[in-house]
Amino acid sequence: MSREETIKEYMKHLGITEEEATQLWEDDHEDYIGEEGEKMQEKAKKDCKRYVSSTKKRKPRTVEKKIDTEKLAILKLCAGILEENGVICTIEREVCVHFNLNDTEFSLRLTRHHPPKK
Repeated sequence: MSREETIKEYMKHLGITEEEATQLWEDDHEDYIGEEGEKMQEKAKKDCKRYVSSTKKRKPRTVEKKIDTEKLAILKLCAGILEENGVICTIEREVCVHFNLNDTEFSLRLTRHHPPKK
């Protein structure tokens, strides 16, 4: 129903003046943008691209990690020295050596530092 038709219905059913009916309609439709505004809004909704996340599943990447042989050799050397003294050791990749001494757990972590930038 258009604005004018609604105002006439208010006047007829409520027995009020046109000015009062207009005020009542404006109070009810404060956010009314008009027929032309509604057409523009619908056109904008159609033209607007909707960016939705894809439902496609990505294949998990399998990156082969290079083993740092120098670090592994140093850790094996440390583990060998500890085992010569009767300590049981385990090597976690080429990162650290875990061992237990006098019922206390220890870890030696080996870090390779990059040369400073010049």
